[in-house]
Amino acid sequence: MQNIYKEFFEAYRDFNLKNLSLINDFYKNTLNGSSFSFFNEDHIKSINEANKILFSDPEFIKAKNDELLNNMKMIFERFYQKMHDKYSEYLNKDSKEKETEITSYISFIHPKDKRFSDSEWTNNPFSDLAKEFYGAFSNWLTNLYSSKKDEIKDYQTVEFIVKQYIDAISPSNNPMINPTVVKNLIESNGESFINGMKNLLEDFKDGKTLLNPTTNDQKYFEIGKNIATTKGKVVYQNDMMQLIQYDSTTKKNYSVPILIISPWINKYYIMDLSPDSSFVKWLVDQGFTVFIVSWVNPDSQYRNKSFENYANEGIITALNKIHELLNVTETNVIGYCLGGTLLASTLAILNSKECKIKLPNKIKTGTFIATLTDFTNVGDFSIFTTEKFISNIEKLMEKTGYLDKSIMFKTFNLLKANDMIWSNVVRNYLMGQEPIKMDILSWNADTTNMPYAMHSFLLRNMYQKNLLKEPGKLKLLGLPVDLRKVNIPTFMLATEKDHIAPWKSTFSATKLFSGPMKFVLAGSGHVAGVINSVKQNKYYYYVNDQIKKSADEWLKNAQKFNGSWWNEWQKWITQFAGEMIPSRTIKKWIEEAPGSYVKNFVPQIKK
Repeated sequence: MQNIYKEFFEAYRDFNLKNLSLINDFYKNTLNGSSFSFFNEDHIKSINEANKILFSDPEFIKAKNDELLNNMKMIFERFYQKMHDKYSEYLNKDSKEKETEITSYISFIHPKDKRFSDSEWTNNPFSDLAKEFYGAFSNWLTNLYSSKKDEIKDYQTVEFIVKQYIDAISPSNNPMINPTVVKNLIESNGESFINGMKNLLEDFKDGKTLLNPTTNDQKYFEIGKNIATTKGKVVYQNDMMQLIQYDSTTKKNYSVPILIISPWINKYYIMDLSPDSSFVKWLVDQGFTVFIVSWVNPDSQYRNKSFENYANEGIITALNKIHELLNVTETNVIGYCLGGTLLASTLAILNSKECKIKLPNKIKTGTFIATLTDFTNVGDFSIFTTEKFISNIEKLMEKTGYLDKSIMFKTFNLLKANDMIWSNVVRNYLMGQEPIKMDILSWNADTTNMPYAMHSFLLRNMYQKNLLKEPGKLKLLGLPVDLRKVNIPTFMLATEKDHIAPWKSTFSATKLFSGPMKFVLAGSGHVAGVINSVKQNKYYYYVNDQIKKSADEWLKNAQKFNGSWWNEWQKWITQFAGEMIPSRTIKKWIEEAPGSYVKNFVPQIKK
């Protein structure tokens, strides 16, 4: 019996480890459908080098193999016991005797793993065998590399690729093994299979591929109808953005307005989703006068638009226009994700003595939401910042003048492959169910292009070289950027499970900015943790005003509160919101919010 285990294990090991290099072709041919590959020779080289390190230590490999072999033996013994119990139960189906209790049940699957939540994964002996063997193998493969992470030069890349592979081979993705799929097929008399094929064909018709499934019901949400519905007006526009001012809903407003700088990777309305989860609607109802920047979705004519254009024609122009409209001399500004990175960079320049830009409307406070200013650790996204990857991106942008929106969308989906890819493959194609109706997912799929000059600058100078945190190493509007010049009061929000802006990386701003800062850590991730409305009141947040310590020490001594961080921010911002004055009416405007730019209207740049 021992030999059977060993032979089975060795065959499975050889099949998997020797074919990790196929991941490149796998994603190249099925995920993108173009000549662009998410995984290139640099990534495969990292895997190969890691494998050399592993197999240069025979004793280590033998110990790990024996460990897997023992786990497999235990899984098979449990399988035989379950089969015996099922057979005994069948023979004595009229008996009230209980099944034989299986002792020392150790599952290799995390109890919160949603892929295996159906009880049939445990009750059915064959499903349980597939599930547990997958769990044992995936844990073994992960630990195989992590045990040598101090020796593996590019461990983060190796870890990420191995995770992609493990996610892909899950038995939950196999329609012949997944008991939920099989049960659904039988109960629907095959209708689920037909619907699944219809969904697949619809995706193919829309230009999608097998591993780029529909993530939500895009037809359900319509911009301006049931999403991005807060009443307002476009009060200014240029080639880069439309500036929206929202209608007041209260008789009195705080005198200091708020300007929101949204990220330009997706549309601005992450801050204005459905009414119950709209941050903008909540702000307006609290008595704030709110403006937001809605960025253009660039095409080839925007090839040379740079990070400086976003700063000058975005933030600085918006501040000037708000002064012209309201005759205010101060504005509280919020930057989300890259909007926050842009805000920090612009603030550093505006506060420089050498800056010749004299704003009549100064930034009074800065709120930074899930914002990176130190790119030392960008999590799994680091795999997409290698020289080879960036060079390939630049070659694509050289041809078109911009980065096609589909590439960034798929990149972020890869970072959460189980949630964004495989769960939808199962739901849409294997189960034949309708796409999910969720405002956040609808926004997530509504991506934008990015200009060549801006995106290349961002990837090389920030993600690859990490120059923003180094005083004077980066130039903006002709001046060196020094984040120590950010000396105004700031509020920094991070989210605990952020896979795009890891919270400990965002915490670095506490050491880079010189002004008074309040740091708050919210639960959940980059989007759900931020758009956690007071009405929904989910998750939690941590507060600790002692920010001079390390991130770990800060969290250790932080106080935890249940609910939305919005309430904590409101207590902070009202200190700087000014007096209450009669509400302001919008008199001159171009068009009703949400405006035309968000609907992919692209103005012609005047030559």
